[in-house]
Amino acid sequence: MFLNRFMQLLEALVAPSPRQLRGFVYVADSERGAMSGAPPGTVAGSGSDSPPWIVVDHSPSSVIAAKWPGRLMEVEILLRAGQQPAADAPYTRATKVRVLGEVPVGMIFGPNGEDVRALISRASRWTGKDFALLEGAPMEDAFAAYSEAWNRWLRDVEPGSHHIGDDHRHTLAAGCRGLRSPVNGAFAVLHSVLVSRARELDGQAAFVVEGDELWFAPKWQLALDAMLVAAMALGAPQGLLSAEERESMLTAYEQLPLT
Repeated sequence: MFLNRFMQLLEALVAPSPRQLRGFVYVADSERGAMSGAPPGTVAGSGSDSPPWIVVDHSPSSVIAAKWPGRLMEVEILLRAGQQPAADAPYTRATKVRVLGEVPVGMIFGPNGEDVRALISRASRWTGKDFALLEGAPMEDAFAAYSEAWNRWLRDVEPGSHHIGDDHRHTLAAGCRGLRSPVNGAFAVLHSVLVSRARELDGQAAFVVEGDELWFAPKWQLALDAMLVAAMALGAPQGLLSAEERESMLTAYEQLPLT
């Protein structure tokens, strides 16, 4: 009897609350495990209350795509880990989940995330010919609009930020409370994709070493900047950019062939 009561209490501790019954799990294509290619209905996780846990984000916007590309799975939490993050954390640690289905991975970049996902996919196919298409493209207005979009966003989400008023033309992430950018983690993913592509095409010649820092060589920096401003134009929340700003930010990107 005592054992039965103990098991009931244990199950109550690890069972998910109604608020957290469902969530999202990002699975990189390079990963191999129960979640890789899992069809709906698959139950993943050992149920053992020890790491590694399954990180279930409460919203697509809080997903961190450490490796790209990948898939986004909607899941039902069957068992929670006993050790959980702070109450206001945007995720739950689970030991067992049921896969409900795959949803568009672009959701992690916001309401217009599928357009941003397509841009990142295009960046992964960058070629030497693409540099020539950027030559002479008017970028100053686009850079100014990108920077100002960052400042508008920071004024809204973090009015006390000491980064308000900065030149943000190369900014990938800023903000607090898990807010990383107007397009969530898209800029960081785009940067990592271009770093990989630069290494594939040019090796170490794609970079400049300054002390302990590794920077893009000028032509690759221009490629990154053109893609950053285009990602902002495609993915920024409604009202953050004017129609004129959006148009100027897409000028260089629209010179590139889709394939």
